[in-house]
Amino acid sequence: MKRTMKALFGTCMFVAACSAFTQEETLYNFETDTQGWWTFSGEASIALSAEKPDGTSSQALKVVYKYEKPGSYLGMGIEPKWALGTDDLSAYSGGGISLSLKSDVEISVAIELRMAEKETYVFTIPKVGTTLTVFTIPFSDFKSNGKTLDLKVSKLKHLVIIPRVGGFDEHTLFVDDVKLSASLPAKKE
Repeated sequence: MKRTMKALFGTCMFVAACSAFTQEETLYNFETDTQGWWTFSGEASIALSAEKPDGTSSQALKVVYKYEKPGSYLGMGIEPKWALGTDDLSAYSGGGISLSLKSDVEISVAIELRMAEKETYVFTIPKVGTTLTVFTIPFSDFKSNGKTLDLKVSKLKHLVIIPRVGGFDEHTLFVDDVKLSASLPAKKE
């Protein structure tokens, strides 16, 4: 089942049963541990562990977080070059990234690609729900001040995930199966 949702900066494909990418490279699946992911926060709390989400048979990255007050910030990140052996992703320039997400409440999630050249390209998934769902995002949908990401000239330094939720209660986000692809399938209209 495939639905396409028009978002502010492009198209994010939601895939329920099959892979949306061809020539995939799995970066992180969290079967053994948190695999080098780190956190950052300011007037907020965040903790990572590898656990099984309810109703699944495999582990995912469990993120427990709480914004303490207005202006708080938090997130988690990784340096993909350690999984890939390089920060040159030019071979993936026509593809994208996919990841599975599940939250305890409906939230939006910002995906940031921070480049060695000091630019940050962002795509925000506007609705992450309470069911583990695969989100497929073409690299061309990542923007920095209106500029489209070009992996042929930019080197990826950090992949950052930022859960965004209103209020100051503790929440949980699961992240799993972070993958890169060199190409996307043709869009079905």
